[in-house]
Amino acid sequence: MKIGTQLVFTTDAVPGATFTAVVRQLNPSLDSRSRTLSAEARLVQADARLRPGMFVQVRLVTQAAARMVAVPRQSIYSVAGLTKLFVIQNGVAKLVTFTPGAEIDGWVEVPNDVVQKGDQVATTQLGMLTNGTKVRM
Repeated sequence: MKIGTQLVFTTDAVPGATFTAVVRQLNPSLDSRSRTLSAEARLVQADARLRPGMFVQVRLVTQAAARMVAVPRQSIYSVAGLTKLFVIQNGVAKLVTFTPGAEIDGWVEVPNDVVQKGDQVATTQLGMLTNGTKVRM
């Protein structure tokens, strides 16, 4: 976190509302017992519904996620520490290796330089495929 970082917060006192603030000051020392850092943030836009002393829940994004594409978990396999999948292009299997991202509900994030939105990937008989194998769908 640094000065100028934007954060979003909510409060139970104003249900359904989301507020935005920008970090203006940071306490330079970390509290060794609670392992916390104090910061002061100011609202981007004043709102009369907010009062001093209110408790808030803060969401702080420290790094924006890269644009990713998700593929079904069953299309991915690992061999010798490498994560691989087959992209089907013009009826031919093309082997690609990559570093997987997060897995959510059976879908795995794949960098968009590996698989483009709309690409087809093999999900069955992966052990029978090699790079350049012709496939039928």
